[in-house]
Amino acid sequence: MKNEEKYKKAIEELKNNSSLTIKDMSVKYNFDRSCFSKYMKKIGFDYKSPKRSNEKEELYKSLSKLYIEGESINGISKTHGISAKSFSKYLIEKGLKERQLPVSVQEDESFFDVIDTEEKAYWLGFIYADGCVRKTGSSYKIQIELSIVDENHLLKLKKAINSSAVLKYRRNNVILGIYKKHMYETLCLYGCVPNKTIHGSIDVEIRQDLKRHFIRGFFDGDGYLERRSLKKHRASMVLASKEMIDWLMKELSNFSPRIEDCNSFSRIHIDRKENFYNFIDYLYEDSNVYLDRKYYTYMYRKHARLDSTL
Repeated sequence: MKNEEKYKKAIEELKNNSSLTIKDMSVKYNFDRSCFSKYMKKIGFDYKSPKRSNEKEELYKSLSKLYIEGESINGISKTHGISAKSFSKYLIEKGLKERQLPVSVQEDESFFDVIDTEEKAYWLGFIYADGCVRKTGSSYKIQIELSIVDENHLLKLKKAINSSAVLKYRRNNVILGIYKKHMYETLCLYGCVPNKTIHGSIDVEIRQDLKRHFIRGFFDGDGYLERRSLKKHRASMVLASKEMIDWLMKELSNFSPRIEDCNSFSRIHIDRKENFYNFIDYLYEDSNVYLDRKYYTYMYRKHARLDSTL
């Protein structure tokens, strides 16, 4: 074996000095740590790493409470600047089994069973637009991924469905995962199905007084409200499902919407001045749940219009 003599010397040092680590030996003797570990295992050398310092032990003990309450190992390691691998090892040593799936507990699975409030209608519309509904094997998943600037919106959804799920972070995005079979099946029954962008339909009865909240949820997820130019009056939504386009065109007929075909998808535009302002009032006026960023654009446009009439 190429490095056997080095391995033997390193093992002798580890035996005589309990404060040394495999990393120390790999640096000193210039060999690969994983190969050295396999060699020790092969010859039956039971290596025990140096005990963690009391300071680190106390830190891990404190952080393990966050893990028990639902925080992910990766999330804790990033937030507190610790090694995810080392912390995971600590949890296993203490008898805590590392999770195999993202944690998502205590959701109100029946939240969408009856659409009888503004909040339910809104979040249903938002999931239709920005949610991912998927079944993989025996796993049922509803996932919403937004830009990090809209993180607070997912916190609102968590509160609405009574969820203690931990938000996940990927680059500049934030993700909420809901792993509940009943909620998944309810959404599918309503037409919010896997690949809903193309095959989605609205097969749920929504009370007339709640439809604007559903549409606001959809608009907050897949809509655009012109902000940069006060001379432009355009609100748009992007869709691909013909059934959903037809439903929205019917519900928004009072605002004279028009369709722009764009190969694999379509845009619904409301862009005449009076129709534009009537539509955004319809969506946001006296509403209680909304995407903050788009609501602020609504208020900006509304106040700008008022200022122009003075």
